[in-house]
Amino acid sequence: SDILDAKLDLSGYTIFRCDRCKTTSDKLRGGGTLIAIKNKFQPTFIIPPSVNVEQLFVSISLGKTSILIGSIYLSPGSEAVKYESYTISVDCICQSNNFDFGMVCSGFNLPNVIWTNSISGLEYCGQITDRVRLIGDQYSLLHWEQKTMFPTLMVPFLI
Repeated sequence: SDILDAKLDLSGYTIFRCDRCKTTSDKLRGGGTLIAIKNKFQPTFIIPPSVNVEQLFVSISLGKTSILIGSIYLSPGSEAVKYESYTISVDCICQSNNFDFGMVCSGFNLPNVIWTNSISGLEYCGQITDRVRLIGDQYSLLHWEQKTMFPTLMVPFLI
């Protein structure tokens, strides 16, 4: 929130932000999430039902194809209630809309978990906690897959 959109120098883009605040985190430095979409795609902000999480959802249409774009960040040590709030948001958004395709970029900070795709959906193993189950089970039920995995501070995250 200290950085104005204009300072980001993303002319030609619509910027959606969820800056870190007391509602979304017990930390006040850093954090938050941002989605920038080229103006020509006429993005629409989707208001998530849970506002206690650093998350954003935007929809765009490419011809007749409806696309969900999301971004979520949960800081290390976030309580399970934050993960549950996120899953509630995803459930409500997916039930209220009929998206043909979607992509959620996520920083869940769930170390020591191995995520794999299978015919039955996303599977996970390793250090399993309630937070891992909330994300893994929901993504599996939605038949969402992990398409990319790369380390952030040596901790893999889902996309």
